[in-house]
Amino acid sequence: MKYVLVGNSYSAVWAAEAIRRVDADGEVFMISAEKFRPYAKALLQDYVSMRFTEHHMYYRGEHWYERMKVKPGLGSPVVEVNDVAKIVVLESGEKFTYDRLLIATGGVPFVPPIKGVDECRDVYTFTTWGDAMRIKDRVDAGEVRSAVVIGAGLIGTQCAEGLAARGVKVTIVELENQVLPRAVDSKVAGWIEEEFHKEGISVRLSDTVEEVISADGRLKSVKLKSGDVLEPDILVVAIGVRPNVDFLRSSSVKVDRGVLVDEHMRTSVEDVFAAGDVAQAPEVLTGEKQVIPIIPVATEQGKIAGFNMAGKSRTYPGALSMNSFHFGELEIISAGKLTPEEGDEVITYVEEEKRLYKKFIVSGGRLAGYVLTRDVENAGVYTALIRNRVELGDMVHALSESRFHFHKFPEKLRKSLLEVRA
Repeated sequence: MKYVLVGNSYSAVWAAEAIRRVDADGEVFMISAEKFRPYAKALLQDYVSMRFTEHHMYYRGEHWYERMKVKPGLGSPVVEVNDVAKIVVLESGEKFTYDRLLIATGGVPFVPPIKGVDECRDVYTFTTWGDAMRIKDRVDAGEVRSAVVIGAGLIGTQCAEGLAARGVKVTIVELENQVLPRAVDSKVAGWIEEEFHKEGISVRLSDTVEEVISADGRLKSVKLKSGDVLEPDILVVAIGVRPNVDFLRSSSVKVDRGVLVDEHMRTSVEDVFAAGDVAQAPEVLTGEKQVIPIIPVATEQGKIAGFNMAGKSRTYPGALSMNSFHFGELEIISAGKLTPEEGDEVITYVEEEKRLYKKFIVSGGRLAGYVLTRDVENAGVYTALIRNRVELGDMVHALSESRFHFHKFPEKLRKSLLEVRA
């Protein structure tokens, strides 16, 4: 059996390791546009800030490919998949045949059509180690005293913190009326903004960059929708990512927002699978197929895909949006639905001075989503309650008490919680 994995990050790594648990002898090829062995994208800000060095970035050892009997093909992207002939074509002209194929190409940064952006050499994105290296090199050379970051999502805020830690004056510009609009509610967003202020990061909400003004390719200023003009040394576009699917357009693989897959991570084409940020898979709460670009989803999908590719049937239970992060002294975890709908119940517990916050959204008697700050000890239990669709009954309000009183729950519910904890 010949396996070709297009991708070199979390999904592909977990898929390769799952394949090897079933098939010790099949050929496994791992192809990537990037030249690095598997590294942690969540640490890009720590690399820019110099908190971590290159050595810390890798989450698989130097001999991982050899140990897993994986043949790497790094540094050239895939430009075409011929699913009839079962051939993958690289930009370099090299071709790979396959028996089973995994599409794990992740996402590519979305850069909106801002006036003047294409003429400026001082515009960056922040989704790969290469991006982080280029920005860090400029900072190391003393060429970056100020920066504007477009986007207050996770990518933008991480980039901003990394730069601020190096003494760069950073302004985040966000079109929405709060930071982290898809990960936290307005209450927690306000506390995050306070942490940014302590770090010297300015935040401009309900605004965006409309024009980039440069001379001879060098950035001079950016004009905002509000009419204000800023004069940064660099501009970082961190609005978000979209699934990397353009190379599949000539194939028979069905693509919506991402590559459509079933509960086995199989695409519309036999022997072709997809996982991670490129895959549009069933979601736990709605059952609808969604792209959820987070590491836990990518690793689980990659593992499920790998097992099925190697002939061991495994079913994907569905994706669930989850976020875990620190901003300054504030620890935050969120999962599931964050915006209540008609008929949902919202339960909160707040200690303002401690900035301790618990918010739960209950739908149909079951936990559908939560946001926690400070006291995050039972986040795993809450997440399991969502995943397992546990009926809470009369104990729903106990979730928000200052302490999680497990012993107060009825025996049947305690049993369910013990099962999901395990």
